[in-house]
Amino acid sequence: VLDGIPRNVSQAKIMDQMIDVEKVFHLACPNRETLFVRLKKRALKDNRLDDANEQVIQKRLDIYEKESRPVLTYYPKNCITVVDAMQPPAKVLFDILASVNGVDGHRNESV
Repeated sequence: VLDGIPRNVSQAKIMDQMIDVEKVFHLACPNRETLFVRLKKRALKDNRLDDANEQVIQKRLDIYEKESRPVLTYYPKNCITVVDAMQPPAKVLFDILASVNGVDGHRNESV
């Protein structure tokens, strides 16, 4: 399990030379305001005050849209599982584990 990598298509291509990627989980949080709140809370919890700045958060989200989101189109659709990250953390974990174990109702979805 790799978390936060690849961050761009170039990294994905390098990874393909080293490992077989079987599954990609896209933790989707379409509500931008919720993303801001979560990122700010995480930064404060980790005592990274600079990362709690709204301009810094906006820049990180812009970089995600420009560099990281294209990774989702690099991999085949049947490799990507979209998980609703707006749910409580325990439900997100349940959905991921259900997908890994192939439980009905947790199938791959297009991005």
